[in-house]
Amino acid sequence: DWDIAFRATDILINGGFKSGSEEPERTGIGAAHIATGSYQGTKEAPDESLFQQDSQSDTAIPRGSEKGWYTYDPIKNLISPMGNKVLIIKTHDGKYAKMIIYSYYEIIDEIHTNKSQYYSFMYHYQPNEGLRTFE
Repeated sequence: DWDIAFRATDILINGGFKSGSEEPERTGIGAAHIATGSYQGTKEAPDESLFQQDSQSDTAIPRGSEKGWYTYDPIKNLISPMGNKVLIIKTHDGKYAKMIIYSYYEIIDEIHTNKSQYYSFMYHYQPNEGLRTFE
């Protein structure tokens, strides 16, 4: 009974298939879509055809810099969320949530970062079955 899992920069969804032995089993119907736009402007989950599930070769939220939710600066060795990407999650039981990631680190300043894999994010969960709106 889980919806998303964070594995370093990978975000896994409880739907589809696992791609490695260290990943949790997929037991739900979860899926994801990455919307481009503002968090506040994302008012509704999209059509079902736009959602993807994790597969044996890739994740629903694509891995890699500028492919999913973040960019990587190799000079600064810094992962930065793309501010115009809103993750729309279909939960393991078919409900919807939207999420925007603010940071991948516990502390960020001009000189250094501390504790990676320390996500800061905001989300809105729609608990009502059959409703796709986020208001």
